[in-house]
Amino acid sequence: FTTWITSSSNPIPPELRTTVYCTAIREGTQREWDFLWTRYRDPVTVSAERTAIAEGLACTEDPELMDRLLRWSVDSSSELRLEDTTVVFEAIADQVGGTAMAKQFLFDNIDKMADYVNPETFESRLASHVKVLARKITARDELDQLERFVARKGSVLAGNSIAIGQALELARINIQWVENQLAGFVAYLRLLERSGFDASRMEWF
Repeated sequence: FTTWITSSSNPIPPELRTTVYCTAIREGTQREWDFLWTRYRDPVTVSAERTAIAEGLACTEDPELMDRLLRWSVDSSSELRLEDTTVVFEAIADQVGGTAMAKQFLFDNIDKMADYVNPETFESRLASHVKVLARKITARDELDQLERFVARKGSVLAGNSIAIGQALELARINIQWVENQLAGFVAYLRLLERSGFDASRMEWF
């Protein structure tokens, strides 16, 4: 990636670019992000490459840059292509530091999304957004929040009710798994304590 910054051609193999871009942005600074954004806007950059770059840009851990990308995703005057908005949202939502931000952005801007996105693809895009958020849910209060959102926007989501229902069911399964694992861990600690072991002296990661 560093070689590319100082070169007129991209030396990164096409099959590795998404991974390399993401790593460079996540581990890099504003310099790397600005460079990649410039490449995204370059008229000679082909469509598939722009999508890979958009996904890489969304790997940033900088809250300001994540917020900027999300705002661009519903701004027709921005240079972020409409066809790249889904990959940007989902890349941000899929990282630990971006999940809450992406979720709140969706809750606050769903009507703006509906106005901006092609009506023929809006329902599928929105369902995709809900699914990526549902995959990250591990607590019942998070599920309750998402279910309230889905119920409130039922008319908008009606066309993808099956897909969204499946996403919510996956979230319930995730929660059940976490609760089962936690219950097993607590039972194990109690067993240790009954055997005379001081669990408070255990070293944690």
